[in-house]
Amino acid sequence: MTAYHHRTEEAHQLIPPGGYTDQHYFEIEQDVIFSRYWNFAGMTDDIPNPGDFRCTQAGRYPLVVVRDDEGEIHAFHNICRHRGTQFMEGSGNSPKGLQCPYHKWFYELNGNLKAIPREDPLFPGIQKDQMGLMPAAIGIFRGLMFVHPDPTPAETFQTFCASLEDKIGPHQPNQMVELGVSRHEFEANWKMVVENYMDAYHLFYLHERSAATFDHEQFEWDTTGRHYLFYEPVVEKYRHWADKVYGDGPIGVVPGTDPQTYGGTFHMLFPNIGWVGMAHSWSTFHAIPVSAERTIVESRIRVMPDAAEQMKSSRRFEDRFNKGDINLVTLDDCPTPPMESDNLMFEDMWACRQMQRAMHSPAFKVGAMARTFESTLTFYQRNVLDFVTYE
Repeated sequence: MTAYHHRTEEAHQLIPPGGYTDQHYFEIEQDVIFSRYWNFAGMTDDIPNPGDFRCTQAGRYPLVVVRDDEGEIHAFHNICRHRGTQFMEGSGNSPKGLQCPYHKWFYELNGNLKAIPREDPLFPGIQKDQMGLMPAAIGIFRGLMFVHPDPTPAETFQTFCASLEDKIGPHQPNQMVELGVSRHEFEANWKMVVENYMDAYHLFYLHERSAATFDHEQFEWDTTGRHYLFYEPVVEKYRHWADKVYGDGPIGVVPGTDPQTYGGTFHMLFPNIGWVGMAHSWSTFHAIPVSAERTIVESRIRVMPDAAEQMKSSRRFEDRFNKGDINLVTLDDCPTPPMESDNLMFEDMWACRQMQRAMHSPAFKVGAMARTFESTLTFYQRNVLDFVTYE
């Protein structure tokens, strides 16, 4: 049984600079973390109907999740059993089953191989019942789908979830309405992006204005399994900010929260999926590794059904979505110098880029780290080191 790490007040840098800059280690991480662990694969309402499918990647493994005629969700390796073609792309609906375009092998929605063109005489004696799509494991938590390339992983989904149900807070994303998606490019290693997300110390300074509504002094953090759980309340003088932004009344309030006191939860489910919950919204912070020094952060923003139309017209929410032809926001899209933008995401993008650049200097060295406020990073790095050895 896995012995998990627990909260500590001490803060130490455990991963060397090469762990963030060397493509060699990035490739190892793809092999030993993402190819051997649970990966976020989307929301159950991405595939609401029979035949709906969604492709995803788990380290080296292309996978596909699909809903069958009985409403059950399956995960399969996106590999045709004939010649090994990665045959599904993107997302869509294929109500009768999944067919490989290359040679038209056809699979039922439950993964069983149903038909082979010219089976007789080209494939004499083939046992179709042994040639179904290779299964992967799938787990669902409050509407979030997670996949594992191994159909019977050593760490079960129940073990992965640990005590999340009891500790993660009141938000139920599966009962909320999605308003949109934004994607931002970070010129930094994925671990750097995750650690910045978990760093409580920088909230006072980098985000002095952009996160001023939160009481950083009163932040609380906890752990369960490999996951990091973070909460901070609203600063006293900003307790009425929600009414000013969203209008009067209880419209859109997440059950279990009080807009005048509830600040936000900023959890990180290991290894790379952030859970952001506020009194009127919930969103992801999915740090998707692209290369040793490039990460895409995808945010999916959700609100309560009774607030969807009101939120769509809110300037606060409009600013969170990619505009027009911009599919991927970069620092070049910032209309001002990032540190003058009063935009939390641009500030983080700038800070991560500057940290990433500094790590290439022979003089780079992490000095003292803040007790309690940066011990969150030590907890995270210990979990990464359970998988990867950095020299």
